[in-house]
Amino acid sequence: MWLKRLMGSFPHATRGILRTVRTERNLRVHLTAVCYVSWAGWLAGLSPTQWAVLFLCFGLVTALELVNTAAERLGDRITKDWDPLAGAAKDAAAGAVLLAALASAGVAVCLFGPWIASGGLWTLVRTSPLFDCAFLLSLVPAVAWIAWEPRKKR
Repeated sequence: MWLKRLMGSFPHATRGILRTVRTERNLRVHLTAVCYVSWAGWLAGLSPTQWAVLFLCFGLVTALELVNTAAERLGDRITKDWDPLAGAAKDAAAGAVLLAALASAGVAVCLFGPWIASGGLWTLVRTSPLFDCAFLLSLVPAVAWIAWEPRKKR
């Protein structure tokens, strides 16, 4: 019985993630960064431990973005008027996302810095026109997805 209840919670969680992806540009920015950083990790040949650290960063930032969205929605539901406590809660949730994103950027510098400093990225760019084309072509759908605004329901 507890297993059935547990399994029944997954559709709700999935719906929350998908709804947030549709409505929140910042989550789409984070997920796009996940794709590019994963691509860079594959190119750099990260170790399993380094991948584990990246996955923790990915999960932390995206989870906090979902929590931030929940705080914003609850604050908006409680009052449409400006409320200092609701504003403080929303600002704190946004601050948590910012701190996690900055910490993740620091992790990226530590993981990718040696590869970039040793010329790994430059060698790839200089010797692989296929990489250059794939990267440039990938920017078009990435920017379009980030900028996409869903139609409002009537």
